[in-house]
Formats: sequence, structure tokens, C-alpha cells
Amino acid sequence: MEESKNIIIDNGDSMAPPTLFLDLDGTIVKFPHTHEDYNKLARGEQDMELCPGVREKLWEWESKGYKIIITTGRREMYRFETERALKKAAIGYEQLIMGIGCGPRYVINDRKPGIKNGKKDTAFAINIDRDEGFENIDI
Repeated sequence: MEESKNIIIDNGDSMAPPTLFLDLDGTIVKFPHTHEDYNKLARGEQDMELCPGVREKLWEWESKGYKIIITTGRREMYRFETERALKKAAIGYEQLIMGIGCGPRYVINDRKPGIKNGKKDTAFAINIDRDEGFENIDI
């Protein structure tokens, strides 16, 4: 029989860098306010306009090792155009999750038990006004 190995389980006392789930339209880039503007963006016929402070914050977070997951209600059929536009805008990310709709979004995660300081929350929400950008966000 193989001896059991000591397996270290994350108890929350040494946290990895955060993972950020960022919405695309109205959060990272200006929201397309007309159906025609949305179609032009989705088809790659119009460049995305970044919201204020977004590029700087994304670069700051990336340099700190944060993981960036971009979410969008855009349909999966527009993935190529969306990825191309994000690359053109110099927006780096680990994953792009498409087709999630425009309803409310919830993150459900476990609370780490922690040894030193008791329980540690591992899920947080930050809501910003549409097209406001990231200038006033500190994580």
C-alpha cells in the first residue's frame, strides 16, 4: 500500500491573487446604446471605446498577478470579432465567457476558515454606473 502523503489544503491564510470577473459592455467598454451600434461592434465594424481608467487598471491588476475573466451577454457567434477587438484595444485576459445574458449575476464561493484571523470572505461585488470606468475602483 502506498503511504498517504501530507496534502496541504488552502485554509485562506495565504491567499493567491484575486480573480476578477469583469463585464464587457458598459463596464470595460462604452455601452452600445442603439441596436445598430451593438451590431457594428459585434460584427467588428466599429472599434470598442474603453471606459475611463480601464486600460490603466487592467495593466495594474495584471502586473499584480490578478486573473482577468471577461464576461459578456454577446452571443457566442461573435467570439472571433470580440476577441479581435479586445486584442486591438490591448485588453489582456485569461478567459472570455460569452452568452451569459443581461440579467443579474451572482458569485457564490466558499469562505476560507483561516487559522490566523478566523474566516475570510472570498467573494465580493463591485457595482459601477454604466460607462463610468475603473478610475474610482480600488481592490
